[in-house]
Amino acid sequence: AIDLGNPLNILNAVKSSVLYIAVLAMVYYLNLQLGNHGLYLSGFISGLVDVDAITIAMGNVDTGLKFMVVNVIIVAMISNTLLKIAIVGFRADRSVRMKIAVGLSAILVTGGLMILIRMY
Repeated sequence: AIDLGNPLNILNAVKSSVLYIAVLAMVYYLNLQLGNHGLYLSGFISGLVDVDAITIAMGNVDTGLKFMVVNVIIVAMISNTLLKIAIVGFRADRSVRMKIAVGLSAILVTGGLMILIRMY
């Protein structure tokens, strides 16, 4: 069983706050240095850890292009799903891997299609 810990533990709140601040800083600096490409990169990187932080951070980005904000969040979701597939691939037995792969692959395909549809 996975130990989720105490949800009222102040240390968990501090860790979440630090993660959010780190994602905000990453979004700001990558946007400053790389422009819109930096936003996509920050979405991919932060999605490997947590999708919630990038979702909140993108609410503070003034791009003028709302579709880009949504696409960055979708990229974060895709990278998060890829990480989950990798974890399951290494830790689960074959029967579980196949079941999880089908479900998570559907999420990946849907996310990819959403980005393509939004581009055209």
